[in-house]
Amino acid sequence: MTATPVDNFFFDNFLRGLHSSDVLVYLTIWRHSYGAGKPTVKISTGEIARYTGLSMTTVQTSVKSLLEAKLLARRRESATAITEYQAKRPWRKKFPAGASKKI
Repeated sequence: MTATPVDNFFFDNFLRGLHSSDVLVYLTIWRHSYGAGKPTVKISTGEIARYTGLSMTTVQTSVKSLLEAKLLARRRESATAITEYQAKRPWRKKFPAGASKKI
């Protein structure tokens, strides 16, 4: 059995503030990106709906909420291309390897 680790900080600090459909969408994108060893995933709204059991309208609403919360980033190469998503981790500090944190 394969497991997809999710940062505890997400559960401890974001879970209560998100709608349940937002959590399902976020974790689905997390699973298909980080869980597959990649920082991003190209996935359609229909695929997310199928994985989560949510309607496409609910998935679109959740994606919008997650974008506004800065927990999700998206990119599309063209208007008809499949969207590429990244589950953001804003709680992680961005320091180069070996760099010390300035206070």
